[in-house]
Amino acid sequence: MNISLKINMLQQAVARNRLKSFVRSCINNEYELTNVKSEFIRLNNVCKQNGIHLLFCDGTERLYKYLMAHNNIKLSNILLGELGKIYARSGNIHLAEGALNKSLEISRTMDDKLHVLARLTDLEFLYKDCGDKKKLYGVLKDKIKYSKEVIKNYEHYASNFDTLTKTPATKNSIKIQLAYAYTNLADLLMRKHPQDSLKLVEKAKQIYMELAQQREIKYLDVKQNIIKSHIYK
Repeated sequence: MNISLKINMLQQAVARNRLKSFVRSCINNEYELTNVKSEFIRLNNVCKQNGIHLLFCDGTERLYKYLMAHNNIKLSNILLGELGKIYARSGNIHLAEGALNKSLEISRTMDDKLHVLARLTDLEFLYKDCGDKKKLYGVLKDKIKYSKEVIKNYEHYASNFDTLTKTPATKNSIKIQLAYAYTNLADLLMRKHPQDSLKLVEKAKQIYMELAQQREIKYLDVKQNIIKSHIYK
């Protein structure tokens, strides 16, 4: 056996042991939640570099199910959301969609609408990348609905933001997310439903006017002119 192969086997063994240690620590509640996400991301990179990424993903699937069964919902949801993003980056659309939708439902059940918006954004990027306009349309409609709810009751949802790793998104940033959703939905409807598209762009522009975002207002002025050219040509 050559030296490079021995080194590779040793590195794989180290990575496997690190994965086992991570799983054991999660089961025994030995991690501070503030450290879990960063350690999980580092472990993902280590396993990927050493050729055991499939083992890492399978292990995470089993771990989040175990945690859910033992009522450690918060940690389970952190791992599930991150796993969905990992699947998305690797181009595994089906597994990414499944993990992100499960995480979305957990956040809905916990009335954590800021994390609902985060998972909807992950799904939005996923469907954009794979070109699934029908599912993208549904996600954007949901994103508009939940953005409005969060803006209306921001203090409640900010206080119920179920994470210890970062502060919740600001109210203005949620308004910008809503404007993005209006604009992206307008793009989907531009050719077949230009009048509806125009109304959505106007809603987005009203938000940017409220926030004094002049560059975005100018951009949407141009977009409105393009849509009007489809209507009146």
